[in-house]
Amino acid sequence: LEQVALKVMPNPSAGSMVFTSKEENPMQQVEIYNLAGQMIKSHVVNASQFQLDRTYLNTGMYIAKVKFTDGILAKKIIFE
Repeated sequence: LEQVALKVMPNPSAGSMVFTSKEENPMQQVEIYNLAGQMIKSHVVNASQFQLDRTYLNTGMYIAKVKFTDGILAKKIIFE
């Protein structure tokens, strides 16, 4: 995965988070996992920006797996 700029802001968050990637390398999918490795939710994105709403997420730490055409990046995200 070459030089994929992925920003997740704000992190930690009390509300929603915005995932931003480069225009030329848009996110295909964002999957949210708990720390036990269970997938909580999968979002088809196909865009360079995605807003994650925490309506189905409790306070705590999660792993966001972001899929691109050329690979996957994992980011730790925290909801307060």
